[in-house]
Amino acid sequence: MIYQIADLVLDISGNANMIKSKVCYVQPEGFAAYCRKADVPFSKDILSSVEKDNELLMYIDEDVDLSELAAPDLNITIKGADDVDKDGNSNYVLRRLENYILKDKEKEIDGKIFYSVKDKIDEPKGDFLFKQSGSYFYKTDAGFSVIRKFSQIHEILFRIDFDFEFTNALVYVFDVSALGGMPVERWIHNVVGEAFSYIALSKGRVTFHSSSIDFKGNGVCFSAPSGTGKSTHTSLWQKAFPETQILNDDTPVLYLSETNEVLVSGTPWSGKTELNINKQIPLKGIVRLYQNDTNIVSDLKGINAFQILYDQTKILRIKQLFDNGTGVLNRVLETVPVVKLGCNISEEAVMVIKNRLGL
Repeated sequence: MIYQIADLVLDISGNANMIKSKVCYVQPEGFAAYCRKADVPFSKDILSSVEKDNELLMYIDEDVDLSELAAPDLNITIKGADDVDKDGNSNYVLRRLENYILKDKEKEIDGKIFYSVKDKIDEPKGDFLFKQSGSYFYKTDAGFSVIRKFSQIHEILFRIDFDFEFTNALVYVFDVSALGGMPVERWIHNVVGEAFSYIALSKGRVTFHSSSIDFKGNGVCFSAPSGTGKSTHTSLWQKAFPETQILNDDTPVLYLSETNEVLVSGTPWSGKTELNINKQIPLKGIVRLYQNDTNIVSDLKGINAFQILYDQTKILRIKQLFDNGTGVLNRVLETVPVVKLGCNISEEAVMVIKNRLGL
């Protein structure tokens, strides 16, 4: 399927058909053991050796008789395939991206992302470069690779292989729900978003962790550490001004127009709320929120402002991507007010920012 996101044309497709397996859990107490039937024979002896409140996670072949695995405190679930269409695409991913489907099929493709679900992901063969934001980056003979690991069991949770230009991505996803994580279809969507962020960066677009609004055609991004109240604050704008729309509740994109104006765009990756719209508008302000008894606003300048912006991006320490990303941020600092708002949960906080930004 062809999509247009932040004025980028992307071919996103995949195969979410999973290798079916039966997964068994015993609740955790401080450690996790991880076994596969191919490597470790399962028997009643193994299960009986698992004490109450310890955890043993196992992938079991389809032909195993579950009655043979009976043990105290053992909860058995059946893990099957993701809900997929006839081509193997995740229906969940298709739904999350449906508002970004491109109708003009004549436009040139800027990048391709293909995803698949694997029951085992190998580490890339290449030179380790650096670790950033919990992910490990490698340079390989074919381009670059990024992986994320579950450190307790040394399992690779995802791997993305890029070409050197960051225009094509092969995404391999491990079923994290088998480790007690989110449903695999949501994990696929999130990792595809990770791949998108680096392809977008190669095209001069920066994903920016924030909740962003469209207020009468003006874009404002509200940035803060998770749990500080970004979504709460944007909901105050909707209460005070019902015409306000949530452009993206988690990961909008910042980039420059042909006239060098800073734009902010919605994307399909907006966290758990799924609040986003397919729209690009001029960015009129970035607000760094922190909790305070009273509402007070102050300007952020220079290196302090740059660091706050940079920390909320996925700009990589790979030269062509770093230069693209910092170029966008520098233009933001030149033309867009960046302010700090100490606020309480009141309509007055909205008016303080509205007045400061001249909206």
